[in-house]
Amino acid sequence: MLTLGFMTLHLQNEQGYFTEMAKRAKKYNITCFRFIPSDINPQSEMIQGEEFDCNQETWKQKLFPLPNILYDRCFYGEDFHSKQCKAIVDWLKTKKNIQFLGYGLPNKHKLYETLNRTSLAPYLPKTVKITSPEMVQQLCKKMKRIILKPINGSQGNGIYFIEKSDEFWKVKTDKSEYQATRSFANEVQLVNWLDRLLHKKEFILQPYSHRQNKWNHFQFKCRCGGKRFRLMVKNAAHSKKSFY
Repeated sequence: MLTLGFMTLHLQNEQGYFTEMAKRAKKYNITCFRFIPSDINPQSEMIQGEEFDCNQETWKQKLFPLPNILYDRCFYGEDFHSKQCKAIVDWLKTKKNIQFLGYGLPNKHKLYETLNRTSLAPYLPKTVKITSPEMVQQLCKKMKRIILKPINGSQGNGIYFIEKSDEFWKVKTDKSEYQATRSFANEVQLVNWLDRLLHKKEFILQPYSHRQNKWNHFQFKCRCGGKRFRLMVKNAAHSKKSFY
């Protein structure tokens, strides 16, 4: 019998997704588990996680060995827990007896640099890695509207819209149930806030375009980090204006 393991940073993440996959896996005689990479015992390689009970259609605590197939659904950030789990997953990828369902993509900036050297370059929004609060302030002063995205972010989380008007700087971000807005009366206040934000995680910066709700769909193949990827892209029509 094949065993399939879903790896996640928190067991309650994507519960509906994992449960529906586990229900369908029964048809193919596949037993499903879910676990946090840091819950693997490095000596015994046993894992304290959960097994899907097909009869009761629920997840139950279980101690089990490494599954034959692993599906990495960890959305890594810059925090210690993410870095710890990523190191463990990188170790698992060196084991020849384990098959991964895909190997993931690099961070947004590395992916941009790779795709920007291909025929897809005209479709990509100009992207730079943020190195300082002053860099953000200067680019926003020039472009009036910009977008900040976590370099390792996913699912639209942690994105900031910054707009420069004649009187103040406005920042917007989407929370789970509402949109938070904050205004800064001067550049010093903005830079101080950015300094605190950039100490938490790394960000990329892109120009904002009012056309972001117009989508293009296309498929492409690319090679990144020695691996080949086939991607379906649902890409916004961003502005291609120059930063400098």
